[in-house]
Amino acid sequence: MNHRPWISVVVAAVVATAISFGIAHWCNHRQVPSAISNTVDLRRILALTDTQAAEVEKLEKIYRSQLAKCCEAHCAARADLATELGRPSPDTTQAMACCQRMCAAQSDSERFTLEHILRVRVLLTPAQQQRHAALIQQQLAGGSCSMRVN
Repeated sequence: MNHRPWISVVVAAVVATAISFGIAHWCNHRQVPSAISNTVDLRRILALTDTQAAEVEKLEKIYRSQLAKCCEAHCAARADLATELGRPSPDTTQAMACCQRMCAAQSDSERFTLEHILRVRVLLTPAQQQRHAALIQQQLAGGSCSMRVN
């Protein structure tokens, strides 16, 4: 009896579970300074002008919409993976495709975040850019790594 397909399914399930756990853990435990939780706070911290604040708000709406789509795609792929793994004979190719869709959604989320940070940066004065960079660095370095297994 060939156990290779079952091993592949188990590996796919473990990978998908680890990715999902990592994303959920990151979302629930990241240490995001409350000081930059929204445009109003960012306006205060960086002393944005009215024009800058309006532009940042526009960028923020676009960014939040992009993240919502990433979340929908990730959750849909995760649900499809759960369905596939619940079958009596899961299809390894389908399970792996679900994992790939989950990874693509996470990758898009990270890329959109980077693009958003850089777009906001362009709107800032050099002094504001320095403060903004310090805040972003604090967010990225201040939390625990979402891929770390405890």
